[in-house]
Amino acid sequence: MKFGDVWKTYYEQGKVYYCSYTWIFVFDPETNELSTISNSEFALYCFYIDNTMYVGDFGSGLMKFERDTFIAMDGGEYYKEMNISGLVRFDSTRLLVGTYLNGLTLFDTERGTVVEDFIEPDLNEYFKNGVVTYLLPLNNDFVVTSQFSGLVILDRTGRAKEIITENEELINQTIPFVYSNINYKGSGPVWITHFEGISKLETNNPFRIFKEESGFEGFITDIITFNEQLFISTFGGLYYKISTSTGTRFIHIPEIQDHIRSLHVFNPVPGTELLLVTTQSETFVIDNNLNIATIFDRIINPPEKIQVREDYGGYQIAQDPKKPDVIYTGRLNIIGLQYRAGGWEEILRVRNLPHEVQEMVIDKYGYLWTQTINKGAIRLDISSSQNITMKYYGVDKGLPANERNRIFIDPETREILLGTMDGFYRLNYFRDTLYRDTIYNRMLPRGTNLILAFHKDMDGDYWFSFENEHIGWMELVAQKINDQYEVIREKSFQRLPDASVDVFYSDPEGGVWFSKSNELYHFDKSFSRNDTLPFKTLIRKVIINKDSLLYNGTDFIEAKLGGYTIHPFQAEDTQPLIQYRYNNVEFRWASPFFEQEEELLYRYWLEGFEDGWSDWTNAVYKDFTNLPYGTYTIHVKAKNIYSDESRSANYSFTILRPWYATLVAIVAYFILSGLLIYIIIKLYTRRLIQENIRLEGIIEERTAEIRKQKEELTDSIEYASRIQRALLPPDRLMDQHNIEHFILFRPRDIVSGDFYWMGSKNGKILIVAADCTGHGVPGAFMSMLGMTFLDEIVIKSEISNTDEILEQLREHVITSLRQSGKSMEESTKDGMDLAMISLDLESRKIQYSGAYNPLYLVRKLKRGEKTKLNKGEELELPRGSVHDNEYLLLQIRADQMTIGISEKTLPFNSCTFKDEGFNIYMFSDGFLDQFGGSRGKKFMSKNFKKLILEMQSVPLKEQGAALEKVLLGWMGEISQIDDILVMGLKMNPS
Repeated sequence: MKFGDVWKTYYEQGKVYYCSYTWIFVFDPETNELSTISNSEFALYCFYIDNTMYVGDFGSGLMKFERDTFIAMDGGEYYKEMNISGLVRFDSTRLLVGTYLNGLTLFDTERGTVVEDFIEPDLNEYFKNGVVTYLLPLNNDFVVTSQFSGLVILDRTGRAKEIITENEELINQTIPFVYSNINYKGSGPVWITHFEGISKLETNNPFRIFKEESGFEGFITDIITFNEQLFISTFGGLYYKISTSTGTRFIHIPEIQDHIRSLHVFNPVPGTELLLVTTQSETFVIDNNLNIATIFDRIINPPEKIQVREDYGGYQIAQDPKKPDVIYTGRLNIIGLQYRAGGWEEILRVRNLPHEVQEMVIDKYGYLWTQTINKGAIRLDISSSQNITMKYYGVDKGLPANERNRIFIDPETREILLGTMDGFYRLNYFRDTLYRDTIYNRMLPRGTNLILAFHKDMDGDYWFSFENEHIGWMELVAQKINDQYEVIREKSFQRLPDASVDVFYSDPEGGVWFSKSNELYHFDKSFSRNDTLPFKTLIRKVIINKDSLLYNGTDFIEAKLGGYTIHPFQAEDTQPLIQYRYNNVEFRWASPFFEQEEELLYRYWLEGFEDGWSDWTNAVYKDFTNLPYGTYTIHVKAKNIYSDESRSANYSFTILRPWYATLVAIVAYFILSGLLIYIIIKLYTRRLIQENIRLEGIIEERTAEIRKQKEELTDSIEYASRIQRALLPPDRLMDQHNIEHFILFRPRDIVSGDFYWMGSKNGKILIVAADCTGHGVPGAFMSMLGMTFLDEIVIKSEISNTDEILEQLREHVITSLRQSGKSMEESTKDGMDLAMISLDLESRKIQYSGAYNPLYLVRKLKRGEKTKLNKGEELELPRGSVHDNEYLLLQIRADQMTIGISEKTLPFNSCTFKDEGFNIYMFSDGFLDQFGGSRGKKFMSKNFKKLILEMQSVPLKEQGAALEKVLLGWMGEISQIDDILVMGLKMNPS
């Protein structure tokens, strides 16, 4: 079978139709069968419309497929010798027919009639010259393409809505075919084919854009309709829009070449409409016939002083709402002008304003408001031209700043509304202060918002242009619904350039015009998106190790009839298993969203490798290198210009374990490891046994040496202990003088750092209980020094007072130990704490001096003391003294200095007491500091005093044994931590 090129392809009712000049091939994917239809003899193109196949035959005209053959249609012969290049449904009975050289016509399929004049003659001639190549329905319109003239969007009245040529950035004007996805119901882009590439026409947005290629030039300052024509003003002059069947252009009015600031339609009297065009140097007046004059030229009452033309120029015109024939303008002066029969009468002049006026409005109270560059707003009371008052409103009145402010009239209240750097502000006319608006600001985003433009359109919707500190320039539209304002349009504007809207204008014919710098936009408010396809992302390629294609963007599954068929997503059994050596994986993705697709952002997440999604970027690929073995799923999302997020595209794969991580290898590792460990253990055990034998011999030798050294050392210390105990005074001195006593002396080690000493001098018995620094051998040395020094002091001198003895003892210790006192460490290391008493047996007096160690005196309570206690009164006792119901324990405080060098070196004190039958107790801190009891705490002085009081019922001689019994019970299994010395004395009568 011979056939030429396939020119048309259709997919209808589950079948694919491939159309060539001679044959039509029909493929059924379900059965995998291909059938053929013989085309007509002189067929050009086929068209499949409403389940009917049509063909344009050069010899027979328009034909349709019926009863397995193509037959001529009634009236179809009109198209003989015409090449039909386009055919679409126009309405229920008519087709729109496009031909190469004869333009467009309407064909009634029921009546067989042709409407030749459906298209405007100029436009149809445009089509004939351009050579029509294709027709495409688009919403309620039609797209007509040509070989030489580009593309036309045609409405149902036969007029061109828009003509797209190379001026609108087509690659070229030769267009054989266009396509639009029917699932978008006309809201998707139109794809335009060229022989040199593809263009895209966005019909899926409400904006129609006009740039300088449309005929105007410069920054757009104002937009208005005058005499049923749209006018725009720019820094390049004044232009009006003209639309013909072949397109839209802006025509320049050459008489005005200056920078135009604003436009104003002026209706001074019924039947008169003028366009006022304001520049900085003059205000032009244009009538319906486009005749142009200036206000300066038509002043009917010029003042005596010659005025300069610039007085009648300015930035804006304010029309008096109560006097339609009066306007106000000006820049450095404010001038009121009244229209009179074609002329202008100056009725007011505010001279020599301190600041240039930028804008003017008049509120409902008749106040004229102006805005300056950096002094806030000015309110002028112009009710009397002879007495005009002026008031400034700046930061002192509540404005956030004096600069960058705009003035508007609130369309709801007709009161002044200020646009500032921080949103809208209103005037409290009663209090004459400004306050932040709570109505319009509620619709603006968070953050500060610089207001630039504000407008209420003919439908009652509110338009805002502002710069947000976080987002940048924004536009939004709000609507008043049930007395509440709600934002109804915002996303649509996100696709526009990041620039301010300088002016809004409502078109009487519908929609809203606005400008951004030198671009003019028309917004179709009737537009609504009809998308039925979800916004999605596609994974286009998966490449491993930089050079091997693993996935090319299409998923397949096995077909029922064999082979493979396309599947909408990756089936589980098609997830690839990748050898570990190919663990470098590259992903490439895209999103079929075609509105400012250069602004698309993507983020990804490789599940199984990463914890979460990446940041949004414009990157369309990601490489992962040296991925560990495991199962992964790549997730990719896109975000469009409207901040909508697509559905996630997913692709799963598994990287297999390397050979050295397989189960067999791991089992082998365990076996080999076990063998190796066994061998190592055996070798190490043998070595340990040999080493142990050697060490045992060495240990036995060392142990014998240490045992011998210990025995020698212990013998030495035991000998030292015998020497120390021999130096301690015998009890017979106290027995000779009838002094009842006990001594509890328990060294912590073999030798002790605690010692007691006794001597007599001048009829007095001297007794010392001392605690030397350290214990064991170091303490024993100090104790022997102490006893030696005491013997030397008492024997060689006539000193018998306890304080003087302690002074001498301190001098001996400091001198012998070479203590210099240069550091704190030296002052605390070496010395002794002690208590010393002198007993005068004849006068029965007790003298006491102490170095840190106190003295306890215990006697029975006197009758008077008991009486006080019974009455609940407190006894006046020295600090630290305690009592029970029978006995009183008096604590005699020692000097807070040690025997040795210390931080303070003062003379020792002594105190003398008359013996009242006291039991006298002297002790070191060993008993008090001993740990024990159920909680392992120190015994402490409080418990020691209580114990002594409890012991008073026990004879003094037996108290030592009783105290030791209590001590041992308190210690339990806790070791003794210090040397312990407690002495008890009592002078019995002679």
